Amino acid sequence: MRPLFLVIRLLKILSWLGALAFLLYSYYYLPDQIAIHYNHEGVPDNFLSRESFFYIAAGFIILVNVILSLIGRLVLGLPNQAILVPNANHWLANKTSREQLMYILRNWINALAVILNVYTMAMLFITLRLHTNQRVFLSDFTWILFAGIALIVVWVIYLPIRLRFKQTVEI
Repeated sequence: MRPLFLVIRLLKILSWLGALAFLLYSYYYLPDQIAIHYNHEGVPDNFLSRESFFYIAAGFIILVNVILSLIGRLVLGLPNQAILVPNANHWLANKTSREQLMYILRNWINALAVILNVYTMAMLFITLRLHTNQRVFLSDFTWILFAGIALIVVWVIYLPIRLRFKQTVEI
């Protein structure tokens, strides 16, 4: 196994456990009613119980990670005709280059899991801060939305750019 794969896999597991741990931490400190929507003036106008919030967030964290793990496993079993990637002739030419392609794809999918888990932790942090600190406003955290969007855009464009290069990787 390549060290990069192990690092990304470890980050995936740690971020998943971290998101669940932060959810438990947040549950303890959140009030009974959690604002889930704010009007144009920044005043909360829709609420959810703490228990419902906990179960929805836990379900989201678990579901996202399970789905991405399943997608990662399904990609490995795809026939060559179903894999549409740049430089497909190079990446699907033989068993070795196909294994390298699968290595790149698994790392790419695991990286999405890490991004989503860290972003979920950031959303939980924002929720906790908004409900436990009177001097914090929703507008203080808008930069996190844009940072998350930027990370997803980088994640999306990385794969086509990476596969344009015929550079091999050690597995």
